[in-house]
Amino acid sequence: MELGLWLESERMMHANIQQIGVETQREVVKEEKRQRVDNQPYGSWLENMMKNLYTEHPYNWVPIGSMDHLNAAQLDEFMNFYKKFYIPNNATLSIAGDIDVAKTKELVAAYFGDIPAGTPVVQPTVEEPALGGEKTLTVYDNIQLPAVMMGYRMPPQTSDDAYALQMASTVLSGVHLLECTSVWWIKIKLHCRCLPFHSHWSKVAHSSHSHWPMQARGLLI
Repeated sequence: MELGLWLESERMMHANIQQIGVETQREVVKEEKRQRVDNQPYGSWLENMMKNLYTEHPYNWVPIGSMDHLNAAQLDEFMNFYKKFYIPNNATLSIAGDIDVAKTKELVAAYFGDIPAGTPVVQPTVEEPALGGEKTLTVYDNIQLPAVMMGYRMPPQTSDDAYALQMASTVLSGVHLLECTSVWWIKIKLHCRCLPFHSHWSKVAHSSHSHWPMQARGLLI
């Protein structure tokens, strides 16, 4: 445990980010984007979905970004990000196991106590306007068969309604939780060709279901 605390405190206080590391990770992320998005059948669906569901909120960007932004990222941007967010007042340290609580607190104080707090991090408060109705988009891509994707905005993760939606998503897409030979499940498959979001694509046009709880607002697909 002490070794782990030392490693994490060093990561918070003395991270050594160099240009060679930036270039290495840049190429890693670009290759990940090629594999998972650019060269993946239906890989652009999430980017198009988010752009249409959100216009003001940062959720209209997918986390992996674009090749242009990956190419444009500079070392000083990473350092500024590190200095702004990798600070004790923006972090939570979790320790689990059969530990001596008093000794553990002493070790935490020894390794983290001298790290100065940074400028308070202000979380964004962006209000996304209502959709005002259904939005439909047809995307032509390099695919063999058509697919239908449907997304719905949902309440934030802290809402009680998020649990009900998570249950609905589990019922619709949690194949491993269902008796696949049941009459109910067979009717679902025959009627709408529903497959879980994380499954392999079937050789028919189909819709998929998944549940993404998020801090501000989530997405039911």
